Formats: sequence, structure tokens, C-alpha cells
Amino acid sequence: READAHLWRCPDCRDALQRRTEPISDLPPLGAPRSEDAAPPCAMPEVPGYEILGELGRGGMALVYQARQLQPDRIVALKMIRAVEHAGPMERLRFQIETEAVARLQHTHIVQLYEAGEVQGRPFFSLEYCDGGTLAQQWRQQRPTPREAAGLIEALARAMHYAHLRGVVHRDLKPSNVLLAGPEQVAKITDFGLAKRIDAEARDVSQSGAIMGTASYMAPEQAAGKVHDTGPATDVYGLGALLYECLTAQPPFQAETALETLQQVLEREPLWPSRRGVRVPRDLETICLKCLNKVPARRYASAEDLANDLRRFQAGEPIRARAVGTAERTWKWARRRPAVASLLAVLAITVASSLIGFLTLWRHSEAERSRAEHALVRALESDKAASGAVRDLVGLLASTTKSPQRRAYERLVESSRLLRELTAKLRQVRGVAASDLIEICGLERDLAKDFWRRGKYPESRTLFMDAMGLLGGRISGAEDPDLVLAYARSLVDLGVAAHNEQRYDETLDWHRRAELALVNLAREPRNLRVILSIDDTRTRIADLHGLLGQEESRRGLLESHIRMLERLSERPEAEPAIGLMIALARVGAAPDQNAIAKIRAAMERFPADRRLPEPLSDRMAVWITRDLQAYPPEPMSTGKPPRRLDPEVHARSVLLTLDSRCEALGVSSDLLPAAALQLAEMAFGRATEQRKAGRLDDARWTAASLLTFGKLLARRNPDEAAFHVVLCEAFNQEAKNAWRVDDYATVESATRNALVAALTAIRLDPRNVMARIKVAGLHDKMDGLISQRPPPH
Repeated sequence: READAHLWRCPDCRDALQRRTEPISDLPPLGAPRSEDAAPPCAMPEVPGYEILGELGRGGMALVYQARQLQPDRIVALKMIRAVEHAGPMERLRFQIETEAVARLQHTHIVQLYEAGEVQGRPFFSLEYCDGGTLAQQWRQQRPTPREAAGLIEALARAMHYAHLRGVVHRDLKPSNVLLAGPEQVAKITDFGLAKRIDAEARDVSQSGAIMGTASYMAPEQAAGKVHDTGPATDVYGLGALLYECLTAQPPFQAETALETLQQVLEREPLWPSRRGVRVPRDLETICLKCLNKVPARRYASAEDLANDLRRFQAGEPIRARAVGTAERTWKWARRRPAVASLLAVLAITVASSLIGFLTLWRHSEAERSRAEHALVRALESDKAASGAVRDLVGLLASTTKSPQRRAYERLVESSRLLRELTAKLRQVRGVAASDLIEICGLERDLAKDFWRRGKYPESRTLFMDAMGLLGGRISGAEDPDLVLAYARSLVDLGVAAHNEQRYDETLDWHRRAELALVNLAREPRNLRVILSIDDTRTRIADLHGLLGQEESRRGLLESHIRMLERLSERPEAEPAIGLMIALARVGAAPDQNAIAKIRAAMERFPADRRLPEPLSDRMAVWITRDLQAYPPEPMSTGKPPRRLDPEVHARSVLLTLDSRCEALGVSSDLLPAAALQLAEMAFGRATEQRKAGRLDDARWTAASLLTFGKLLARRNPDEAAFHVVLCEAFNQEAKNAWRVDDYATVESATRNALVAALTAIRLDPRNVMARIKVAGLHDKMDGLISQRPPPH
């Protein structure tokens, strides 16, 4: 407050601060024609391979010329540092960052870099020349219609998403930095002078506290000088500011001085476009205001999401930026899916009246939200109504969250918010059927795992905690194994999440809590699922002790567990699965040469017509594949490259080894699908590590080997869904490798093949969750692939 008061009293300080907040570069957009009031030209430099035609503009550090490139013969914009004395280390670094940023980007709607070099100590680069002027100049002559504005900003948003995927944030999007080229007036983003490399933060020449950009178009985090907080969301704000000016003929914030403008950016909300005396469609206005949210996390998650909502607006579909009214949403959706709409109409007539409250809550109608919550509470207070109402809601959510077409991130957030609100109500109401609680917690855990796969760890952890908290108050003295199992699974999920983040003390705590919840029910042989769960939990704890070097604790836990299992196996009603758990625990406690014989003897006690329980099948798959490599060996310490077999030879060798191990254990091919998925998971993890380490040849070898492995499996048994999931993962790895070298044709082809393989797996096994998750992600990739792919060179 004291500083603020001083500024208003002291004109010298106010002027100094205003100068500091002006844009760093006062150059006109690169490639734009020279304006009438351009500064007088100075002596033209000589640049080999170019004929300088005239000056386009100048700034404190650099000059921009119109030039003719001799080979090939074309007009270009050429930018170079003004003089050697202006080319200090900081200026050269800034110039280099700008050059590298533009060089990484080859997109229809981004000005292209042709060449970079240095002449007489002065760095320079040449760019595509755009003869149509700037967007600002065009808007002074003619304003676009709202639909034309949506199409323009959609194109620019897809260009910026392309840049973000390649690690470049523009940070200075404004009308004068968008050029128009050719007879079709194609919009092209230019002037990456303030660009930030996401993957090279250490080289960002801006410092915390520096205000960089143009005041009227700055995001709040820029205006506050929070350099490290700028990222893709900053450009989403800039695109929103462009859309705002496109609709209203003025930027969101504009005052007499830059200082006052920055104050508005930080403190005020933008006036709704429709309140500036212009007619703006409600959906387009909502999209614009979402981009201009003060909080980056509340803007669109990516520029692609913004582009997709603008496309929906142009197509007359419901946008994601807001929940439209019930009638409007239903009408738009029903017109596009009449068959499904008819089915849902029949369902709506037959469900309990309390479901109306749920549907209202689902559609997020703010006007009816309170009434929906009261209806939910009233329904849950009645034992009779509660079960049906919760089942209806769970069915509705399951069809939404488990449908590949609805796994987009916005739908995931929407579903998780509804589930969290529901669990908050259920914690306050007694008498709800345990089966309903288990269903809802199962959905929460599914959503949490999807957040985890997307790298959204806080959201994932919150949902796991919700599921655990909902069941935690109901298991005291509970005799229902299903309820206890669901609670224990939530605890184990929290432990796995903590383990993946290397928080090992927390991992132990969650696993031990799961063990305590299960131990009482595990004393009865008939509770096989509980025994399998505590076996899995104790194995995880033992493995963690081993990881931490606590060998004595590991062996002690396994020996105690073996004694418990042996007591259970002596009971007449004991399941043969308990014998297999004993054998696996003994092998884990003290590996010896008789391990295979012990496990085979336990396997022979299983009836011929019974398959292994899934948890044991997974355990066996891990044990069988423990020393197999679906990827190249690591480089030797001598520095010599490792000797590798041809990928097809290696894949056949791995499959032959798997076959022989399954046969030695007496499980023939029953265990092969689980083992194949385990190998695919191992290969996926290793290929990711190889790409991060820059070992692309190794990553290609891994993908080729996995692809051959999957094809061999699918030819052997084309009706096994797991083998098509392996194929999907192999094609997915091939696409990721091709993306690293901008081989977009291979990316598209491999992604399509992966999608076909995943859809085949779903057709063979509609309940295959792994395949459904892969389909969802691949659909999202395919939707954005064409727009992200730059034109051919």
C-alpha cells in the first residue's frame, strides 16, 4: 500500500515503472509490410545470399528488413541485431531462443523460419514474408462476424496447441502479432521474441518479477511478474483476448497508461462482450470469458480444448465451457443421436422420482441445484427408495464414465465432481445398502486411476481418499466381505499411488491399514477373495521391505503369512488356491531350485475345469516373466553397444520361453494372456525410459519386438482380447517413436492401427477396462492429429 501511494505522488517513479512495463520489443510484426510512419532507414547491411530491399521496422536491439533471398528466389523478412555493440551475451541468448523457438514450429498458421546465421558478428534469421498486413490493420477496416471470429481463433488455437506440444509458449499474442498471407488471407502467428521454452526453463532470459508482454493482452500471471507461472494457459488467455477484441473492437482491458491497464488486468473482471453494445452469441461469449479467467487452472486445459469448443460452437453442438439448460442440452443432443435419445426417454419414464434430482445435478442446472440435493437426501433417508435411486445413478454414471466416446478430460472432471458430491451426502445418511456404496466407490476408484494415468495426481488421490472415507465408517464390526474388500482395495490403491511417488513410509502405512482391515475375515477359508486380497497386500509389503533393504522384516512377514495360510489349508473346506499362495510365498521367502516343482504340485490340486483366480493369475504372470526382456539390454559398462537379435527372432524366442515355462508349471496356455500383458507393460515402461534418455534406436527396437510378439500371439489365438491389447500397445509405441522425429505419416498410421486393435479387444471382451481406456485416449489423439500435423515440407 505504501508503494502504491508513493507511485501516485511521484511522477518520476510512475514514469519509470510505466517504461518497465512496456513491451520489450517495439518492432512491428516480423514479415509485415513497412508502415507509412516507419523510421528513416539506416545503412543497409550486406548479408550473403540476400538482397536487402528496405527496412520494415526497428527496435532497441534488432532491425527487420524486407529482402530477396537469392537461392531460392523469394521475398523474405530478415531480422538481425542492430550492431555488434548491441550483441552482448544476453541479447545473443534472447535472439538464439527466439530462433530456436520458431525453428521448432512448422505449421500453416505460424510464420515459417527459412534460415539462421551470423554476418560480421551480427546474428540474423529470415522468415516467411506476409503481404497482407496484420490482423489489427484488417480489423480497422472490417470486423469479422462472430462465426468468422470463432473460425479464426480456432485456427490460431490449434497452431498454439501445436507449439505447446513442441515446448514453445508465445507469451505475446495480440492482433499486431498475427499476419495475413496470400490471396486467401491465411492468418499466421509471428514474433516469438518473448517466447518461452517449456523444456528449457534454465535458459529463459526473463527473470521472476519481470513483466513481459503487452499490457492489454497480458494474462494476470504475466502482469504480476510471475515468470515461472507462465505456460500454455498464458497463451489460452491471449487467444481469449484476441477473440474478445475480435468481437468488441477493443481489448479486454485498456486504460490511459500501461500501469493502469496492468492494474485492471490484476484486479478487475472483463466486461461481458454483450454489454459493450454488440450482439454476441451466448456460447461464444462463454468461451471467451472462460479463456480470460484470472486463475490459469480455470481456463481451458489446453489450446486444443479451446479450439474444440469453438468447433462445437460453429457446428451448433453444446460447448464444454458451460452446462447448458436441460431443454437446450437435450434438444441438441437428441438431434445428433435420435436412437439413443429414444432409449433414454423410455428409461427416464421408468426410473424412480429421485433420479430426477440426480439428472438435474448431473446437468449442473444451478437454478435447480438446491432442490436436487434435497431430493437426494429424501431418497437416501428411505431404505426402499435408496437402493433403486443409487442403482439408477450408478448405472447412469457407469454408462458415462466407461464409454470410450465420453472419456475426454472434461467429462472425467464432471463425473468426478458429481461422485464427490454424492459421497459427501452418503457419509451423512445411514441405512444405504452396502452394494450401492461398493458400486459408487468402484466408480470413484476407476475415475481416480484415469486421473492418475493422465498425470493428475492430486485429483486421483482425492478420489481414492473419498472412496476410502465413504467405506471407512461402515466397516467397524462389519461381516460383509464385499464391503471390507472394497475398503481394503481403496487403501491399497492409496499405497500404490504413494509407492509410485516414492513415498515409501506412507506406502507401508496404507498397506498395513489394508492388512488390519482384512485379517479378521481372512481367518475363514470360505472367504477366498479376502484371503487373496490379504495375500496380495502382504506380498506388496514384503516387496517394499526388500526394496528398502530390510531383509529380516521381509522374511519375517512372509514366514508369518505362510503359517497363517498353512492353518487355513488344513481345514476341510480349504480352497486349492490357498496351496498355490503357500507355494508362491515360500518361493518368495527363500528361492531355491525346487521352486517350479513346488508351484507345479500346487497347480495340480486345481480341478481341470477351474481357472486360476485373477489375482493369482497376475502373480503367476509376474513370476514367470521376472527375468524375460521384451526390450534391448542396457549398454555395457565398456561403452560398447550390446549385441541384439533381430526383433522377430527375439520375439519368437520370448514366446517360446513363455510356452515352455507355462508347460513346466502345468498351466499350458491358460496363463499366457496375463503373462503377455505383463511383458507389454514392461516393454512400455522401458521404451519410455529409452526415449527420455535419447536412445531412440533402442525404443524402436523395443516397439518392433513387441509388435512381432503381439502378431504372433494374435495369429495363434485371434479370439483372445489380451493379445489385441498387446498389439495396441506396440502400435502406440511405434507412434510415439515416430512423433520424436516428426514422421507424421507413421504417427497417423500407427495410431489408427492401435485404435483398430483396441476396438477388436473390446468386441471380444466388452468388459476389458484396459482396452476401453486405450480406445478413449486413441480417439482423443486421432481427433487432434490432423490439426496438429504441419503441412509437408
